[in-house]
Formats: sequence, structure tokens, C-alpha cells
Amino acid sequence: MAAQLKVNVNSMPRIVFTGDSQTCGCVGAMDYAQMMSWEVPLRVFNRAVGGSNTSHLLGEFGGGTVTVKAGEKVVHGDDVGWYAGPYIGQTVRLGTQQYTVDSIKTLDYAKRICELTLTEPAREDYTGTDYKFEAGWRIRVADVKPQYACFMYTVNDAGRKPEDFKAKLADIVKRCREAGIQPLFISGVPMMDAVSGGSHPGAVSFTAQRAQDLLEFCQAEKLPYGDVYRTLDWLDPQRVSVWADTIHPTNDGSILAVHALRYLLKEMGATGNPYYVHGYRAPGAELPVPGAAGLQPIATAQPRRDKDNRENQAGHNLEAQRLRDHYGLIAEADGQMLQSKTPVVLSFGVGEATKLQSATAEVAVSGAGEALVYSAKQQSWLPLGPVEGKATFPLPEPVADLVLKHEINLAVRGAEGVAVDYAAVNLSGDMQPWQPLTVDRAILWPTPGQFEWSNEGNLLPNGDFTQKAGAAPTRWTPQGSDALYLPEGIVTSGTGEFGGTQGYQFKCAGGNFTAAVRPLDMLVIKAEMEGGGNFLVRSVVDGETLALRRTPKTAPGTVEFEVRRWSGLRAVPGGCCLEAKAGSEWRTEATLTKGTYRLQFFYRAFSPAAMNATAVPAARPLVTLDAPTLRDPVVVGPGLDCAFLWLRGGQEFTLPEDGKVTVRVTADGPEALQFTGFSLEKR
Repeated sequence: MAAQLKVNVNSMPRIVFTGDSQTCGCVGAMDYAQMMSWEVPLRVFNRAVGGSNTSHLLGEFGGGTVTVKAGEKVVHGDDVGWYAGPYIGQTVRLGTQQYTVDSIKTLDYAKRICELTLTEPAREDYTGTDYKFEAGWRIRVADVKPQYACFMYTVNDAGRKPEDFKAKLADIVKRCREAGIQPLFISGVPMMDAVSGGSHPGAVSFTAQRAQDLLEFCQAEKLPYGDVYRTLDWLDPQRVSVWADTIHPTNDGSILAVHALRYLLKEMGATGNPYYVHGYRAPGAELPVPGAAGLQPIATAQPRRDKDNRENQAGHNLEAQRLRDHYGLIAEADGQMLQSKTPVVLSFGVGEATKLQSATAEVAVSGAGEALVYSAKQQSWLPLGPVEGKATFPLPEPVADLVLKHEINLAVRGAEGVAVDYAAVNLSGDMQPWQPLTVDRAILWPTPGQFEWSNEGNLLPNGDFTQKAGAAPTRWTPQGSDALYLPEGIVTSGTGEFGGTQGYQFKCAGGNFTAAVRPLDMLVIKAEMEGGGNFLVRSVVDGETLALRRTPKTAPGTVEFEVRRWSGLRAVPGGCCLEAKAGSEWRTEATLTKGTYRLQFFYRAFSPAAMNATAVPAARPLVTLDAPTLRDPVVVGPGLDCAFLWLRGGQEFTLPEDGKVTVRVTADGPEALQFTGFSLEKR
């Protein structure tokens, strides 16, 4: 007898992400939890709170003076830190009464003046300091009922001793295990501090200790851990991952958190669930092929966002969270609607097509609409029929003809948009419900050697580009005017002074900045200064003016300076790189014996003027290996992620006969690409 299996939003195991503002997604950027929801077969929740730490998660907290009048919902707070700690839905005890928080508003950060809006009017007048928020654990973790919980705590726990911090971690793990939740941990993102040439008042050296504590704790407790913090310190010395405001990751800057989570969740077995739903809005009235560019993923509720997805602390209330949790809106036929002006496409994971015998689709909408299913065999959308309220449709057989990359794709559309209440696919065949695996070992990212580079055993010449002959690195040849060599060193020096708005500029009369200096170079002041003399260059304003990422606390007057270029990353000694745009390239050659080889390199997009909270580079590296004995050239890069911070790419290939291999390096796309740390090793 065939097994029956329903695939809907509730088929997905749940994962909750919590931490501080680096997990929230700030300065207009998206949260990395949201990014993970696009690709994992899990129901994603984000319950992070800006400014919070492990104490806010695990224990009651208060502070300051609060005032509320009976019959009113707004609670006024003086000398309170409500912008850092409480989350909507938590309870707060005011004297003898307990209430639920609907929203939080900060009126004055410097004076610590805030307001709470309650879900119900206050039952009595209250003024005083005897108040407490409940611990965040219930609303931020337990009530989600997750199978997995990911914790990112680094920056706001910086002041603790290692033993105190590890005790907090142990409490988190104990609570998770008692609730049947699998915990995993990742460290946060380094700030652009003064040593890095930026304006953040913190110091990387303090928060780096938390990353070490997390590593030691997770190794001892056999837990998954992604060391995002120290990996970014290794790959991103100029802190472009927090370019927008020196502390919060941009969309681009969250890429390493995504890479860490991809690896951890895969190794944990969490990505093995074949039964899931991924939802999208079509870009227009026409239905595109599933997976086409332009399909907009539906959302998980992001902290600090209002119902219109604007970054708005006061507008982030319980209703906004409900409306922005699009998967929650279509999880049950309960009258909560996912509204869309364009067709909604729902991709249902169904496992192996050969195991399917038959299937039906359930759809519930408000008003009238039409349901369709995509046929992978016919490469077209097939109408199932009209929907008014609820409808169930048998799917065309053989069902295997519908399956595209292990998914059955449904679409719901209406004449003037659509409101989807619920959708499911009911499968009949040789299937079994998926069960999460038990993790009984430490899973660590990055893996040993993942970002290590050495010249030892390297068959490519001058892979770090530190050896040079004139204006080019030895054994490498440029083609085209946009093929640039950027060696480490002092590019200009002289005397100048700080100026401009709030001192974020540096001026040198008669300077040669336009020709000599590039963004991400480091202005180094040769004088005693509070916080040190490093000032990262944001942009070159003109020949005599640099815009900086840091301002001096006290202007020192006229000072000696030099501008140093160090365009690499800490993983590769020397600080040198090559740069190329589409239409230009770098070449080198190596003579190899037949066998299997692994090529690796570091790369990043270089377009500082385009960097902001939401920008992600469109260009990709394009590295080609060719030899007379290869039937086709080996091409590496077009399928890789790309970022404004350094990433690593590579590929194995087999050379069938001895011969000379030519390596060509360029960019595919609008931005310039930089490269360093090339290595070629025989396997």
C-alpha cells in the first residue's frame, strides 16, 4: 500500500536565529537568517535583539524608572536601555501587574529615554524602579518550538571573563537539550575599529576572545560552531563587511555567515529534508519558469522592520511580525492571507520523482483565483482550474513528469492580484517522513586549511605577487589597460591636516592623491594620536583631499603622513594583488606532468563607490586553464559567490599528458576583480 505524505509549510523543521544587532540586519541590510531561508529546507525564524547579550536571553532585567497611567498602553522610561534587550511579545512586570510588550520606541539614545507600547491598557498607575522584563528565552527560543537554534553572541558580551561567558553558553545548551533543540553557534562580525582605520570605538582584540571561548566550548561540548569572527579578521582586514556603519554587516558582508551556516547545517544533516516549501512572487503578470531570475522570495519576519518592511523600531510590533512572516500566513487555512499583486509561485520539495505514484494539490485563497502546475517535461505551466475559497486538484500523471530538480511547482494567480491562505501537495508513493539527525560531534567551520595559503608545493610561479620586475609581478603578463598590479608599499607621503565636516577629510596642498591613492588605502599619521594614526581612505575627493572612514578626536594640526597600500588579506603574506576588468586579463604559465591538480585562489570585487548596505557585486571571477592536452579549457569562477571582501575559489582538474598549462585571469561582469594567493598543487 502506498504511503501518504502532506508537504506544506509545517513539513519543515524549524530553526530560530537569535543574537544581537548583527543578526537583526541593520542600516537597511537584510539579515543572514533571511538569506538562509531562500535555500534551506527549514522554516526560518529570526528573534534577534539589537544591543542584547546572553544575560538578556537568560535572565530577568530592568534598570531606570518607568511610568504608566491606568487605562493607557504607553509606558514611559527614563534612563532605560530598552533599545537593547527586550523583544516584542516578552512580558514586563510593573509593580504587581504583568503585561505583554507590543512595540518598543527609543526617543533619545543619549539620554536613554524610551517607550513601550503594551498589548492592553495598564490596570493601575505605576511609577518606580521595581519593574522587570522576563528573560528572553521563552519568546525568542522556546515558543518557536524549533528543532534547531543558532546563537550569535560576541560583540555585546565582550566584557566578560572567559569562564563567565562559557557558563552562559552552558546554560543555553542545557535549556536547548532539555527542550529537544539542537544548538549551534556562530561568532559575530569584527567592527571597523581604530586599528583598522575606522571609527568604531570598540576594539577587535577584546571581542576576539569571545570567538576563542566559543571554539573551546563547542569543541568540549561536541557542538557545531562557525567562527565567522576570526575568519573575517583573516579575510577582510579592511572591514568592508561592515562598510555601511563600521559594526553591522551589509548584505554583502553577511556572506561568510551564510557560508558557515551552509556547511554546519549540511554536516548536521539539517539540509537533508526533501519535503519543504519555498515561496516566491513573480516579477510581473506572466509566470516565469521556476528558478528564473526575478522571482522574489517571500519573507521571514526580520527584526526592527515594520509591516511595510521598512527599518523602523517603533513599527516592529506583533502585527508587523505576523504580516511579514509570509510562511506563517500560508501554513494553515485560517484566514491569514499572503497578499501579492503578482502571481505566487510555490516550490514544494517532493524527494525522488521515481518514488511518486500520484499527487493532489490543495489551495485556499480569498476571493477568486486560478491554480497552475509546472510540467518539467513539457516546460510549461498547466492550468489546474479556478479557485474560489478552497479547492483540491488531482495533479496530472505521471507525476514524475512534473518534477523539476526534486520539486513540484504550483502557481496561484488572480485577475488583480491574489491572496493565498494555504497551499499543500499531498503525495502518494514510496516515501517516509524525514527525521532530523542527532549530532554527537563537534562540527567546526572553517575546516582545517580552508583559508590557509603557502608557497610550499605551489606549482604556479609567484602566487602571492610579491616578486616583481618593474611595474609587473614576475612571471605574470598583463593584457589590456585595466590589468593592474597593486603591490604593497607607500604610495605617497607629505604633510597635511584634517578638515571637512567633523574632520572626515584630510588635505594636503599640492598633493597627488588622484593619481597615487585609491579607496581602501591607509592614511598613516606620523604623530601621537588618541586611538592611533590609522585612517582608512573612503574615497579620493580630488588631488589634495581624501575622505576617510575615521575622524580624529582632536585635530592635531599640520602633521606628517604617508599613505600605505596593502591590498591583500592576512591569509596571504605580502599584501599584493592583481586587478582586472572584463576585456583585460593576466596570464602565466606552468609546465606540469600528467595527473590531478587542485587550483585555488582568493578573489574579491573592487568597487568602493558602489559599496553600501544593500549592494552586492554582479561580477564573477573568470580563471581559465588551457593546455594542448586538455579537450576543453578548465573554467573556474562564474558559479562562485562574489563579494567586496576576499573569498576563496578553486577546482580540481586532470591533465591527461605532460605539457604546458596557460592560466588566464579576468573578470566576468561590470566590476573590477582583484586576485591573490594563487596555488596549484598536485593531488
